Amino acid sequence: MKKREYKEKGNRAKERLRVLRRDLAASQSVETTRPAIPRGTQSASSSGSPAATLGAPLTSKSWTPKSLQTRDSLYDFQVTHSDRWTRKPRTLLLNDFNDLAVVSVLAGELHVYDTASRSPLKVIPHSDLNNYFSEHIAWLREGVLATAMVEKSSQTKPKREPVIDQALSLVYDCEVQRNGSFTYKVQHLTRNFPHEKGVTFILPLESSDDYTRWVTGSADKKICLWGYEGNFRGTPGGDYTPVATQPLHSLHTAMITAIHYNPHSQRLYSGGLDSRLIAWDIANEVNTLPYVALEGKGKIRDITAIPTHPNLMLIGFSDGSQTMKLWDERTKSFVLDLGQAEQGKNDNTRYTHPSVHPNGYLVASGLQTGQIAIYDLRHAGVDRGPTQLINAHSNRVVQTAFKTNRLDHGREQLLSIGNDCVLTYNSYRRALNERIQNVG
Repeated sequence: MKKREYKEKGNRAKERLRVLRRDLAASQSVETTRPAIPRGTQSASSSGSPAATLGAPLTSKSWTPKSLQTRDSLYDFQVTHSDRWTRKPRTLLLNDFNDLAVVSVLAGELHVYDTASRSPLKVIPHSDLNNYFSEHIAWLREGVLATAMVEKSSQTKPKREPVIDQALSLVYDCEVQRNGSFTYKVQHLTRNFPHEKGVTFILPLESSDDYTRWVTGSADKKICLWGYEGNFRGTPGGDYTPVATQPLHSLHTAMITAIHYNPHSQRLYSGGLDSRLIAWDIANEVNTLPYVALEGKGKIRDITAIPTHPNLMLIGFSDGSQTMKLWDERTKSFVLDLGQAEQGKNDNTRYTHPSVHPNGYLVASGLQTGQIAIYDLRHAGVDRGPTQLINAHSNRVVQTAFKTNRLDHGREQLLSIGNDCVLTYNSYRRALNERIQNVG
C-alpha cells in the first residue's frame, strides 16, 4: 500500500475516534442505534435475552438474587484434558462466533483449540509473537486477535530474544482451513504507542465492515481508545493499516486490571490495584463515581457483565475478605456478597477469573484446591458459600469459561485452565431448581 493511502486511512481512523463520543451519546433507540456489545464479553444480546434499559427494576422475569431455596445443579460430567504445557497458563479466551478457544501460557505461546472436537489446532510460537508472554488477549472481531505483551521490566528470569517491548500485537487473518489447519499472520503495533508501560487489559468495543474499536488499560494508569478503518492488513516490510489512538482518562492511581463497558448506560467501568472503581461517561467525559475506593474490599481483579441484568456487574477481588460481589450501578452499591468456599481462606490471585453463564445466575470460579466453585445467585444461601463444588484440576484453577452456544445433545461445556498446565473440558447436563440442605 502506498504511503499516501496509509496517511489518508490513518486520518479517517483518527476522525472515527474523535466522533466516538458523539456516536455513543446519540443512542436514542436500543433497537436501532445502540453500540455493538463488545465481542468476547457476556451481554444481554449475546445470551439471546431482550436488552433491558437503565432504571429497570432489580428483579426480572427470569430470576431475582437470593430469592430461592433451590439451585441449578451440574451433573453427568464427561471430562477431557488437553496435552500438558511446559509453563503455567495466563488467559483462557472463547468467543461468540466460532468454536475456538485460545490459551496464553508463560512460555510466550498461544495455544489454539477446537472446542467442538476438543482437539488442538495450532501453537502460535514465541518466535512469531516476539514477546515474553501475553499479559492479556481479546478477540477484536472475527479473525483478529489482540495480544498484550508483558512488560520487559517485570521479567526476572533469563530473557528470551528477540522481544518487542511494550507492544500490542494483532494476530489477524485467523482462519480454520478446510483441511483443519489454523492459519494466521502477526503484526506488532509499535507506532504511536499511547502507553508509557505495557498494556494489562484489552476490551473490544465495536466493529463493523468499516471500522474496529477497542480500549486498553495499562500499568501506566491510563485508559486509551484504539481504532482502524476497514480490514486490517500488514506487509512484509513492516507497514500496516494505520491505527489511531486517543487517551480517555488517567484517573487510576495504580495498575488497571479490569475494564467493562455497559452500552445501556454508556459507562466504561474500570478497576485496578488501587481498589478504585471508575465509571467513565464517554459522551460527557466525566467519572460518575468520583474517587470511589472500595475500602476493605481489596484490589479489583475483574468486572463481569450479568447478561440478564444490564444494571448488575460481578466484581472480583484479588485480596480482602470477600472474593466476588454483585454491584448495582443504579444504587452505586453492592447488593450481594458471594461466600467463600472455605471461610477465612483467600482463594484468589490477580489472575483468577470467573465466568457467568448466559442465564445470568450461574457463576463458575476456580479455587486453589483444583476445584471449581459454582454459585447460583438466586439461592438464599449464596452469601455463605458456593452451591456446588466440581473437581477439575490437580492444582489451582486459574480461569473458567461456560460455552453453551453450540449444545451437544443437550450438554453444555465448562472449560477451565489450571496451574497443572492443562485445559479441561467439562461436558455436563444441568438439573433445574434442585433443593439443597446447607450451603457454606
